[in-house]
This record gives sequence, structure tokens and C-alpha cells, in this order.
Amino acid sequence: MKMNLFKLTFSILFVLLGFFRASGQDSDTILLSTEFEQLNINKSISIITSGSARSTQDILIEYYAQIKHEKDKTKSAIGFSSDNYWVIFHVSNQSGKNQLIDIVVNNPHIDFLDLYELSDSLEIKKLYATGDRTTFDSRPVKNRLFIFPFSIKNNETKSFLLKIDKRNAAVSFPLSLWKQDARYNYDYKYNFIYGAYFGIIFLIFVYSIIGFFYLKNSTFFYYAFYVLVLGLYFFTVLGYSFQYIYPGSVDANNHARVVLIILILAFLIRFSQKILLTKQFAPVLHKVFNGIIIFIGLMMVKWLFFTTLYTPFTITFLKVFYFIIFLSVIIIVISLAKVYKYQKKITLFYIAAFTSFFVGAVLVIFIEFGIINEEVFFINPMFIGSAIELIIFAFALSYRIKQVFENNTELSVKVAETQKQNLRSHLQGVEKERIRIAKQLHDSVGSKINILKGSLGKETLEDQDLSVQIDEIAKLVRDISHEIYLPELKMVGLKSKLENLKSSFKKSNEIGLEIDFYDFPDRLSSEIEKEIYHIVEEALNNVLKYAAASEVIIQLFGHETELNITIDDNGNGFDMTKKDHLNGIGLKIMKSRAESLNGSFEISSSPGRGTAIVVVIPFVA
Repeated sequence: MKMNLFKLTFSILFVLLGFFRASGQDSDTILLSTEFEQLNINKSISIITSGSARSTQDILIEYYAQIKHEKDKTKSAIGFSSDNYWVIFHVSNQSGKNQLIDIVVNNPHIDFLDLYELSDSLEIKKLYATGDRTTFDSRPVKNRLFIFPFSIKNNETKSFLLKIDKRNAAVSFPLSLWKQDARYNYDYKYNFIYGAYFGIIFLIFVYSIIGFFYLKNSTFFYYAFYVLVLGLYFFTVLGYSFQYIYPGSVDANNHARVVLIILILAFLIRFSQKILLTKQFAPVLHKVFNGIIIFIGLMMVKWLFFTTLYTPFTITFLKVFYFIIFLSVIIIVISLAKVYKYQKKITLFYIAAFTSFFVGAVLVIFIEFGIINEEVFFINPMFIGSAIELIIFAFALSYRIKQVFENNTELSVKVAETQKQNLRSHLQGVEKERIRIAKQLHDSVGSKINILKGSLGKETLEDQDLSVQIDEIAKLVRDISHEIYLPELKMVGLKSKLENLKSSFKKSNEIGLEIDFYDFPDRLSSEIEKEIYHIVEEALNNVLKYAAASEVIIQLFGHETELNITIDDNGNGFDMTKKDHLNGIGLKIMKSRAESLNGSFEISSSPGRGTAIVVVIPFVA
């Protein structure tokens, strides 16, 4: 009885529908003329929303019972919604011949799509069922977009019902009808355009990677991966990723866009920090940027690994993420204002590039919220903005490379001039040094040797006295040798000299030696460099003579008000309670050198636990 009542009601409604069509009152029927190739049909569709699961028959009864229903003919973008959408439209072929037509849904990211054909004989025929929550093979046409082909005879009218399910997300469904051969030509043209775009992105990526390895500048590294992720994002937004990269993975398709846009923001922030030098010119904002990167990283972890929260909180998640993007934009603008006076050209490049991309991104957000109709744009506005941005940033990086080369050239000239001046000073001092050394050898070493020679014939000379005199002569010779090294130390600097010492030390014995610098100044006064070098050298001599160590670690730290040098070995060590161990000449010399710089010298050791030396020298940068 209930089924008979349903058929009776449905029959009456179809009779009414036939009446409206016959009387010409159905002004929304889409007419295919002889010139037809493509039509945007959103202004000719009827839309019914349903917040809960409803049958196709229920939707049709509602539609035909309300012939003058409310519908929005102005836009295909609804914005964020939790509803299903049922789209009804009628197509009449008045072209004078039979046609093969494609219904195209220009949004490759709709969860579920069901297309039905309606007839006047109470038949509801389901033609296709697909969506991006099903595998790519479910699509009737293997294309990045949703395409539903059908045939229609001359003077024939067909009615269609399209169910669109994209709940808890931004909903848009730009609809169009195409002649199949016209669509083939359209796809070929736009695939060529998109292919050229992705080819340019790949070239910029390679260019940036080469710049990173050649210049050792991390700005190019972060820009390279920003470009790469941006390219992958558009490849996914356009539907190519689902078609070519993961056609069988529904989960990858659901998460890819959100993950990629998070990575875009992260790499953009890191690139901005590097190219704008925020750590140097805006340190507080630099830390805020770091906090944002950590926060969006946690958001990405939630999106990837807490999938049970995916559906109920998707809209909230996206709104929070859009707020983070907005906050990042504000901080970038403030950073630009702070950095402008230090590097004007780079800042202007950045403003032009960022504005292009930002405008495109804002327009896309407006489309997703349903504020702007998507049909206004023939191509994704973010796509256009990013293309302009990439071109401008490429010029900015080229300008940065030019700056680096100019700075390097200027520095090379200055270094060459400095080297020439140092060489002249060195040559002038060589002769003076020779005279001074000859005098010192004659007056000090020579006189000591003569005294020793005269003592050798005396029977009262004891071995201990002889040893003391020989030690004094050896010390004089060693001091003179150290002073001879001083001009070389002035030329190459402490770091280079210690690296040379490390190399020669490793070649002459099997003891492992590591020398590390932490924020240590590149150059110091010649006096400080000389004393530090001699302390390190003397410590290594002691290790060779007494420690029987297999490893020595030397660390040099630079601070705002002092320099710290630590020397640790894993040798025998010694008992510090025995004073004779602390009275060695080597230890006394090292301590006196540290104290000559108003510094301190401390040593700690115990048998079998090696020895540790700490030297602290006051320093003003």
C-alpha cells in the first residue's frame, strides 16, 4: 500500500514536471546549440541540502513538490559545511545532431560523488559513483578531475541528479558541460601549461640546491625545499598526485594537502628567517618564528597519527591553521619593517614576492569560505600568485649571489692588501730578528756553554749541577725557538696554527688529538694568541713525556668577557697530594703564561683517571 502511494505521488509530480517543461516555464534547462563546445552550468542548477542521510527518492519528492524552491545561482563555492548537496539539472540537445557530452566537476577533492539519470517513467538510474575517498580506478574517466560522460540524441532532454558529499570541509563544485573533443583539446592545453610551471619549479629547485652547495648558504637550502613542497602542493591540489603518485592510497590523498601546506609554511618561515637575517636584526621575532614552526609541527603530527580526530574536528583544525597563517603574516610584516633599514633591496624583493603569494592565498581562502565565487577565476589565484612569487624570489636570490661575490671580491682585495702589508712588515722584521737572536745566542746560550765548558774540568762538579746547567741551556734554546715561531703565528692566526700543531702531533705519534672551537674569536691580540699557543704546546709535550695517554681533547670557548681553554687526557694521571708532581717546570711555565694575561690556571688529576687543565683568560670583544 505504501509503495503504491509513493508511485502515485511520484507520477503526479512527474506529470507536473512535464507540464512545466511543455509550457516553457522551466527556464533552467541547459540548451546545447549548434555552436556548443563548453558551458558553465552552475547558474542553471537546482540545489537541495540535507544534513543527514536521505534517500534519493526523498530528495526528488522534495524537489518536485517545491518547483519554486530556493536555490543559489550565483556561486559554486559554499564554504565550510556539514551538509550533503544534491544538484539537479536538465540538458536539452538542440544542436541538430547526436552528441557525446562530458559533465566536468572542476574540483578533484570531493569525498563522494553519485550521478543519477532521471526519467519520466519513474526510473532513477545510477550512472556513476566515485570520489577522492575511493581509489582512482573508480573514476569513469581517468582524469585528475571528475568527468562523467553521457550521450544525448538530437532534440532529446535528459535530467540528472548529482549527489555531492564533502562534509566537514570547504565545499565547492564548479560544474560544466563539454563536447568530448573540445575537452580533450582543453586538457592538452592546460596540461602543457601546468607541465611548464612544474618544469620551472624543478629548475628553480635545482638552481637553489646548486647555490646551497656552492655558497654553503642555508638560505638556498630552505628556499629549494620551499619551492619543492610548493610544487608538490599544487601538483596535489590540481589532482595530479592522486592520478600519478598514489592512485591506490585513499589515506595519502586525504592527508597530503594539509601536510604539504604545513610544510610550505614551515619552509617559508625558515627561508624568511635566513634571507631577512631575523636572528641578527629581529631576535625576538626570530624566536616567535621558531615557536610557530614547533606548533605547526605538532599540528602535522596530530593530522597524521591521530586519525580518529580527523572527521569531527577538521573544520576547527583548519580554522586554527588559518589563524596561524594570519599570525605568521603579521610577524613577517613586522620583520620586514625592522629589517628594511639594514638591507633595503632584499626587503623590497621579499615584499613584492610575498604580496603576490599572499593575495593569491587570501583569494583561495575567500573561495573556500564561499565569500568569492570560484568561477570568477579561470585558474587558481594561488597558482598565479606563486608563479609571480617564484620569479621574484629567483631574482632576489640572484641578487644575493651577486652580493656574495661582490663581498668576496672586496674581501679578497682587502686580504691581498693586508697580506702584502704583513709580508713587508715581516721582511723588515726578519733582519732585526736575526740580529736579536744572534745577540741572544751569543750573550745567553754562548756564555752558559762557556761556563759549562770551564766547569767540566773541575773535580768538584756534581752530576746534579751539571744537569741543572744543561736544563737551563735547553730552556734558553726552547724559548728562543718559541719566539722564532711568533711571526708565523701573527701571519696565520691562532686557529690555523693550532690546526697545524694538531696535524704534526698526529703524524709523529699514535695519540688521538681533537681541537674544537666554540664561538672562539677568529683573531686575538698577538700576545694572547702566543701565550695560548705555548700553553697548548707545553701541555701536549707533558702528555707525550708523562701521561701515556691514548686520547687528548682540547676545547677553546669564547664568551663575552673571557676565554676558556680546557685540555683533557685519559692518561695515567698523578697524585696531587704529592707536591713534587706540581712543581714541574712545564706546569709552572703554563701557569706563569696564564697569569701573565691576568688569567688563571687550574689542574686536576688522580692516578689512573687522566689529567684535566682549565685556563681562564679575561677578554673584551
